[in-house]
Amino acid sequence: MVISNARIMMLLQLIILLAISTNGCVAQISTEQNISQAREFIEQFYNWYPEASLPNGPKMVTWGTIAQDPDGVFSPELSRMLLNDIANKKANSGYVVGLEFDPLLNAQDICDNYVVRNIAVVEDAFRGDIWADCGQETFGDHPLLTVEVIKHDQRYYFSNFYYPNRSVDLVTLLERIN
Repeated sequence: MVISNARIMMLLQLIILLAISTNGCVAQISTEQNISQAREFIEQFYNWYPEASLPNGPKMVTWGTIAQDPDGVFSPELSRMLLNDIANKKANSGYVVGLEFDPLLNAQDICDNYVVRNIAVVEDAFRGDIWADCGQETFGDHPLLTVEVIKHDQRYYFSNFYYPNRSVDLVTLLERIN
């Protein structure tokens, strides 16, 4: 049986087309799965942290104690920057230095409930809007903050926090004040 060059070319084109379309489906499923996992990571954190960080709560967790955990939820760069802020505060204890608000909640007071909305892929990271339910101030007209999450070695880490009402992000703010 002799196969013509035209048939061979048509078969090759079909194989290439099939490979391209299959690869696109796998990439789309992978992206959707990563978005779902990033959302779950963010939701789990914001279901735990607000109550754990209450001043008189049983756990008394702060963003500073979380930054000290080498296997924690912050990227190594963000952990380093937060620890540097803590060190600057200790070195200048008589002065107002560094962050004066909870950068994970963009607030000094804690609300009852935090909701994750609008997970998006931005370059090599995921960003999710955090909305606060503070009783009468439920949600408002913009998110309380937007968190940025990266995936490294099958784990998710917070890499930055964006504050709409401050027009700045945490990494830039830490670079400025430290």
